[in-house]
Amino acid sequence: MIIFRKYWGYHQLPSRSFFICSYQFLLCARCMGILLGELIAIIMAADNIIFPFRYNLWLLMSMVMDGSIQLITSYESNNIKRIISGFLFGFGIVGVLFELIVRMWKYVL
Repeated sequence: MIIFRKYWGYHQLPSRSFFICSYQFLLCARCMGILLGELIAIIMAADNIIFPFRYNLWLLMSMVMDGSIQLITSYESNNIKRIISGFLFGFGIVGVLFELIVRMWKYVL
C-alpha cells in the first residue's frame, strides 16, 4: 500500500479529489476533467465536429494558466476550477492532435 500511495500521491490528496459515498476517486479532479474532455472530443471528432486549431490552442491555456498561477503564487484552486480547466485542456489537446494528424496525412499523400 505504501508503494501505491507514493505513485498516486498527488492524485490521492483528499483536497484535490472527489468522493462518492466516502470513496475517493483514484485521480485528482484535474485529471478526471482531462479524461472527460478527451472522451467527449473524440466522440465529437468521430462525428466530424472539430474546432479550428487556434481555438484548441486557447483551450490548452486554461490549465496552463491555472497550474502556473498555483505554482508561482500562494493561490490554491478549488476542485470545480480544476475539473473545468482539465476538461478544456483535454478537449483542446485532442483537437490539436487531430489537426496535426490530418495535416501530416495531407502532407504525406
